[in-house]
Amino acid sequence: MIGGNIFACYVDFRKAFDLLPRDMLLFRLLEQGVDGKMYNAIRNIYSESTCAVRVNDSMTDWFKTEQGLNREIISLRCYSQYMLIL
Repeated sequence: MIGGNIFACYVDFRKAFDLLPRDMLLFRLLEQGVDGKMYNAIRNIYSESTCAVRVNDSMTDWFKTEQGLNREIISLRCYSQYMLIL
C-alpha cells in the first residue's frame, strides 16, 4: 500500500519489569498451570532477591527488593505470560 499511514507504539519495558508485582505474577503462573518444580524455581529466584546500586565509583549497601523482575530470559517469559492474561 503506497502512501498509507504508519502507526507506531513505544512500550518502555524497563519500567514494566521494575514495577510488576511478584505475588501477582506467581498467582497468574499458577492459573496458567505452571506448578511443581518450574513454579518453585521461579518463586525461589525472587523470594530473597537483593540488589545494590552503583553510582559512579561507589556502590550502595545491598537491599531486599519486593517487586519487579530481573531482566533475564526466564523473566521475559514470565512477563509475557503475565501480560497475556491481563
